[in-house]
Amino acid sequence: TFAVSGVIHEFVNHVMFANRASYRFGWKQMLFFGWNGVLIAMEYCIGGWGVFEWMSRTLPRPLITALVLCAALPLAHLFTGDWIKHGYLDAVYLAEPVIACRRV
Repeated sequence: TFAVSGVIHEFVNHVMFANRASYRFGWKQMLFFGWNGVLIAMEYCIGGWGVFEWMSRTLPRPLITALVLCAALPLAHLFTGDWIKHGYLDAVYLAEPVIACRRV
């Protein structure tokens, strides 16, 4: 299912951005979804190890959530980079309410 998600997202990005001169097809979505597939496989293979069982029992849920996100975030730019670069999210702002955090 991760491969199918990667292919579908590659196609969607190609349809949305192919007419942009700066858009280059680069298998970014496939890499992102492939990495998440690797993380799920790793969880299946080593998730029962003692250290992970201890973490699950001992650490607070928000910290566990943060650790899980830290495993996926290094490749998140592959998923959202073209959307940001080519203004997709700017268009979304017109249709959906957005909470914007800014430095003061």
